[in-house]
Amino acid sequence: MPDPSIQKGPSKEIPALGYDPTTNHAYVPLQVINVVQDPTTGQWYGVLNVNASFSASSLALNDPTTPANKATVDAGGNLHVAIGNTPVPVALTTDVIPDTVATGNLTAAQPTPGTPVAGGTVSIALGDGQATWEAQLTGTFNIGTTIQFEGTADTGTTTNWLPTVGYNASLTSPLAILSISGPGPYIIRGTAAGYEQIRMRASALTALDNVAVRIIGSNAPLGVGGILTNDGSFSKESGGNLATLAGATASNTAAKTSIVAAASDTSLLASNLGRKGALFYNDSTAILYLSYGSGAASTSSYTVQVPANGFFELPPPPVYTGAIRGIWSAANGNVRITEIS
Repeated sequence: MPDPSIQKGPSKEIPALGYDPTTNHAYVPLQVINVVQDPTTGQWYGVLNVNASFSASSLALNDPTTPANKATVDAGGNLHVAIGNTPVPVALTTDVIPDTVATGNLTAAQPTPGTPVAGGTVSIALGDGQATWEAQLTGTFNIGTTIQFEGTADTGTTTNWLPTVGYNASLTSPLAILSISGPGPYIIRGTAAGYEQIRMRASALTALDNVAVRIIGSNAPLGVGGILTNDGSFSKESGGNLATLAGATASNTAAKTSIVAAASDTSLLASNLGRKGALFYNDSTAILYLSYGSGAASTSSYTVQVPANGFFELPPPPVYTGAIRGIWSAANGNVRITEIS
C-alpha cells in the first residue's frame, strides 16, 4: 500500500530524519523535496534539502564499514551517499567479431561456375558483420593456372556463383580484377558486403599444379587502394578539405557495340582519350580473355578473365583509355560492350 505521507510532484515534500555526528549524535529533521517515483522499481527519489555544508571529517564518525556504501564529499561540499540497495558491479565487454578461416587445395580445373568438379573450388561461409575477405594463394601455382574470385548471396550448397572483384594486395595501387593467373603466390583482398559465401575457383589448372588456398573473412579494413593510397584518385579543395574524385564527371553519352566471339586475337575497343568508362558482358559459354593495350591478346597474355555470362567494368578512376583486345577459349556468342564518353 502506498505511503499516504508521500506527496508526489516537483513541489512536494517528504519529512525525513538525519544523523548529526557533531551535536551529541542526535537526530535532526530533514526535508526531501521534488519527489518522484521510478516507474521501473517503484522507489521514491528526491532532493535532500538542508541548510548546511558537509566535510570529509564530519562523515568519518559514522561511515559504514562497506566501502561501496561510504559517503563522500566533493570539492564543493556536496554530500554523495549510497541509499538503498548496494549497486552490483557489472563487467562490461566489447563484442569483437572474430575472423573466420577456410582452407583447401585446388587440384582440378572447374571451367564453369555451375558444374562442380572435385578439387576445383575452395569456399568460405562468411560470419555476421564481416565486411572483407582475403585469399592467400600459395603452393604449386604456375603459368596456365587461373583462379576466379566468386561470391554468392545463398547459404549452403548452391550453383548461383557470380564474379566478385578482388585486388592484388602486393601492388601499391591495384586495379579491380575478377581473376588472377600464375605464377603465384598472391594475396587477394575484396569486399564481402552482400555475400554469404566467397570462393576461389580454378577455371584452368596446369598439370601437376596444387594451389593451397586460405580464405579469411574479417571485419578489418580492405587495406588496398581507395582513400588509403596516394594514387591521385582524390583531389583537395583550397582549404584542404577532401573534394570529389579527380576527373569523375557525369556523362550522358554511351555507345553500344557487339563483337562476335573468336578463338583468335580480336579488337574490342580502340583507344579513346574521351573514355569515361566501359562495360563488357560476355554473352558466351566460353571464357573471354580481355587484354589492355595494343598487343595481341592470348589465353596466356591478358589482363582479366571474364567468365561465361560474366560481366566486367573498367575500374575508375583513372579510367583506362587505351586499346582493349580479347580472345575466347572457344568461338561462340558475343561480347556486349557499352563505352561511356
